[in-house]
Amino acid sequence: MAGSIVQQRAFVTSSGVTTVSDTITGVTAGNHIVAHVGCDDGAGTITISGVSDGTAYSLGDAKRVDTGNNQFGTVYYLENAGSGSHTVTATATGGTPTNMVLRLFEVSGLQTSASLDKNTGQAQASPGTGADGVSSGATATTANANDFIMGFTQNTGEAPSGTSAITAGTGFTKSGTADYMACESKSVSSTGTQTATFTQSVNVARVTHVIAFKEISSGPDPMLVGAMCL
Repeated sequence: MAGSIVQQRAFVTSSGVTTVSDTITGVTAGNHIVAHVGCDDGAGTITISGVSDGTAYSLGDAKRVDTGNNQFGTVYYLENAGSGSHTVTATATGGTPTNMVLRLFEVSGLQTSASLDKNTGQAQASPGTGADGVSSGATATTANANDFIMGFTQNTGEAPSGTSAITAGTGFTKSGTADYMACESKSVSSTGTQTATFTQSVNVARVTHVIAFKEISSGPDPMLVGAMCL
């Protein structure tokens, strides 16, 4: 069963406070919720709260800091989510942020436990424009054949909403219209090196992440198995 982004929320921003939150509704039980979070204080750390079904968010990709602009991004995810609405609150501690951003996704077709295969990310002060102007940098070689690859990029060189337009890299599909916190995805069916690349229209600093989630194995066709037993 291939992974798929069921729904996404446009990024929300919170100024002058240390928290930002948003609610994703109509979640199907067993799906993932993925939270892409940014903060404008590189000294801070992010925690995720507001889980309604007793499970906890896991770190998808570590804090990646744009030291020149004192901003960072990170990604969290919730496996095997309960059905209904989920309000996700991201809180920054250990710093003095003046701006935080958050974007949420519901993803289907992923394993409900131990689903993280590989992850990587980087900050780029001057990534350029044109083809593959923004990249994940370090590559992630997947160990699982059937993976759902999600690439995230966050504008750390401008205040929200920014001016840079983002185009998905080769083979990827962009999710929604958000460019300040853009997301792209694709399914792969063999192990290998996965690098999410984006094209941007303005040369602004970016923090990018790539996460490979294990997809649910569809297994053999039961009709074919039954026929083989005849």
